[in-house]
Amino acid sequence: MNNEAKILEILERMQADMANMKTDMAGMKTDMAGMKTDMAGMKERIDQIDVRSQRTAVLMETEVERKLNLLYEGHGLIMESLDKLATKDRVEKLEDEIIVLKTAFKTMNQRIAELEKAQ
Repeated sequence: MNNEAKILEILERMQADMANMKTDMAGMKTDMAGMKTDMAGMKERIDQIDVRSQRTAVLMETEVERKLNLLYEGHGLIMESLDKLATKDRVEKLEDEIIVLKTAFKTMNQRIAELEKAQ
């Protein structure tokens, strides 16, 4: 094989390699176009998420805070009511007094009934 034949063979291989490279580059261009489309979709979704997060932040600042304040006020009212209620010890003392009063009332009713019978 002479030099010209070798050079021609090398050139043919180089042409085949270049054709393969062109095919690969075309595939890469297609892939890049797909990636650009995907990125545009992702940007749109990120924008939508940003809008939603802003709405959520506004909602939290207005509604949630307002409802927490109402809850806090209600808790304050409950605590005030609890302060006004009788304690357990006081209730037990009152129950004891009621028992004594009921017993006295029954005794008085019996005496009255006996006096009415005697007359």
